[in-house]
Amino acid sequence: DIPRPAAKLDGVTDLADAGTVSGSVWELPLGELFDAADGLDYVLSDDCGGAVTLENGVLRAKLGELGEKAAFTVTATDARGLSAELPFAFDISLPAAKLDGVTDLADAGTVSGSVWELPLGELFDAADGLDYVLSDDCGGAVTLENGVLRAKLGELGEKAAFTVTATDARGLSTELPVEFPVSFPEKKIDRVSDAQEYGRFGEDYWELDLKELFGDPEGCGLVYTLSDDCGGAATLENGVLQLRPRGQQSVSLTVTATDARGLSAELPVEIGIPAPAAKSEGISDTVRTGLFQQGVWERKVGDLFEDSKGTGLDYSLTDDYAGKLKIEDDTLRADCKGLGEAEFSVKATDPFGLSAEVPFRLVEKNMTWTILGIALAAILLVVLLYLGMRKARTKSRKP
Repeated sequence: DIPRPAAKLDGVTDLADAGTVSGSVWELPLGELFDAADGLDYVLSDDCGGAVTLENGVLRAKLGELGEKAAFTVTATDARGLSAELPFAFDISLPAAKLDGVTDLADAGTVSGSVWELPLGELFDAADGLDYVLSDDCGGAVTLENGVLRAKLGELGEKAAFTVTATDARGLSTELPVEFPVSFPEKKIDRVSDAQEYGRFGEDYWELDLKELFGDPEGCGLVYTLSDDCGGAATLENGVLQLRPRGQQSVSLTVTATDARGLSAELPVEIGIPAPAAKSEGISDTVRTGLFQQGVWERKVGDLFEDSKGTGLDYSLTDDYAGKLKIEDDTLRADCKGLGEAEFSVKATDPFGLSAEVPFRLVEKNMTWTILGIALAAILLVVLLYLGMRKARTKSRKP
């Protein structure tokens, strides 16, 4: 019998059949797979585009350059020209991504506090652990640590575009493109600073429908929250902000609109509640009393104040002078008999607790003695005229 070179395997169909992998290079000393009395020369049938080399009896394959499948034959020939062939045909199993790409935040991961987080192990299949590399950190807005991808959505601008490369221990890798728009809830204005331009005044409140000031480009619904309830003056229900700031002329808070993905936008609300305004700096008047004088003085107090909110005003007196001053039917009435001199103010208060005052000064002028004096003077004048005329007649009768 003439002994021929013999292969120990019928063929190599898996990288695990023989050899070792290090740094994405598979290496196999062919002496481990052939039996021969003398040394053997080895020849490759195909170098797979340069990815497979054979040198000094050692077969090497750059797995990252092989594509998805490797197929070639090694022929071992002894010194007598007798040979044996060993076929190699194995699949290169790359790390597998479960998605062709991420084009929407809803595709994978979760959003919390404007940070999108994705454990990459959820998107790649691999027998061994994988190393992940980012193609772009988007100006620091995207980070990759311990296999977890994080993106600060508020810093991404209008669009995110980068690639995650997953590489296994053999050096084989797969790329996952990530490209999605970043659409936050839309603010239609930068801030609310005029209570009459935005919102409306009710009987004792101001309200603002937030749905009119925020847009929801994704159509996933918005949830509104307040930074401050202003001591209980601010409430928020069904997207409507209501303020009842009793006695406070200004209110400052922030409304945050958050969509179902956790993306949010903030709208500052800094408004002043207009108080009633006095149209007069003060009213001073003198009222005549006494004989033939009723001594009643009246003035429409509604004409003295202006309320731009149109919520209605309540009027009160700082002093009613023992009931001589009254406000009825929007009219101030003063019974000035015995009033003397009165100084007081009329106060107009709106339902928000804001007010304005107009000072008054009323002085009583009693006409009784003046009228009596005038009457006595008239009587005296008549008497004197009568006496004068009588005296003149007497003189005219003397011879």
